Amino acid sequence: MKINKKWIIIGVAIIAIIAVIVMVNPKPGKKSEQFPIEMGLKEQTATTVSSEKVVSGDIDETVFTIGSVNPVETFNVMVKTPGDVKATYFEIGDHVNKDDVLFEINQDAFDVSKNQTLTQQKNALDQSKDSLKQAEDAYNDQKKLFESGAIAQSALDNTKSALENAQRAYENTKAAYNSTLTSLNEQLDNYIQRSPTDGIVVGKNISKDIYATSQNGYTIIPESQFIVNASVTSKYVKSVKKGQKASIYVNTLDKTYDGEVISVSEVGQQGTYPIELSIQGDDDLMSGLYSEVKITTHRLEQVPVISKKALLLEGSDHYVFRIKADNTVEKILVTTGAESDEKVEILQNLSLGDSIVVLGKEYLSENDKIVIK
Repeated sequence: MKINKKWIIIGVAIIAIIAVIVMVNPKPGKKSEQFPIEMGLKEQTATTVSSEKVVSGDIDETVFTIGSVNPVETFNVMVKTPGDVKATYFEIGDHVNKDDVLFEINQDAFDVSKNQTLTQQKNALDQSKDSLKQAEDAYNDQKKLFESGAIAQSALDNTKSALENAQRAYENTKAAYNSTLTSLNEQLDNYIQRSPTDGIVVGKNISKDIYATSQNGYTIIPESQFIVNASVTSKYVKSVKKGQKASIYVNTLDKTYDGEVISVSEVGQQGTYPIELSIQGDDDLMSGLYSEVKITTHRLEQVPVISKKALLLEGSDHYVFRIKADNTVEKILVTTGAESDEKVEILQNLSLGDSIVVLGKEYLSENDKIVIK
């Protein structure tokens, strides 16, 4: 079969183009510029990198831990006097104000007993009051007789003693009545339970018409008042102290809040020590959310720092590529100190103002040419 000469020419041209493309492309991972051949040297490839200088900066030494958001305080409002539930007024998730009535226990039986007791006490008080009045009248009569010389002093003294006894009896009966009245009113408060704080209802195991005991009632937490409970290991517990500032990131909300260490336990639990932190919350914050806690334990001011991205780790050693005047690099072993999320302190082998490679370092070797972008 005869091949068309035109197609042969097209095929040869395509092959030639592919060969040229393969020859001019650099190896993967390097952005390159070509250096002209001079004085018999081979053509060199330059790696494109980004750089920065060693500068003075501040570094916060931090301790990291995981915590959970919890209410500052939990209020359990339980039944004080067992009985049938007359009514409940709030459900889980509802907002309540201080002194709002949460539930009522049927007090019919109590009212009957209260009225009977108060009636008895009132009768006793009235009788005591009548006896006092009679004693006063008797004394006044005897006093007139004594003044007229009709009776002796001893007779008047006996009447006076009777009056004093009646006066004491009346005062005692009156005090007993008032005490009983106060006690009954306090008992009446047990049938009507109120919220001790502004907050949110987070628990309820009481409902209308059940017979409730001291196990039934409401659980309320103050609104927007939270703490973070966390723990630190024995390695860091001496570094964490009351009053230190903290950054608290709540992943669920994708929000970071300011916090402060408010307590550090001296009693360890399986190698960890409980701590508490205050948190400057908002309306989105809720009890039970997990958080990432970063506590600032110490601040180093104006020390040599570089980006952590510039470090190369080989075993336990850290290296950087320092840029020389001729746009080649040298590999430098460095000693690091304190570090934050993005920066690290340099203790040895770099000086302020040194230029180092940040991005592109993975593709470099000693004395490689670079192009800084």
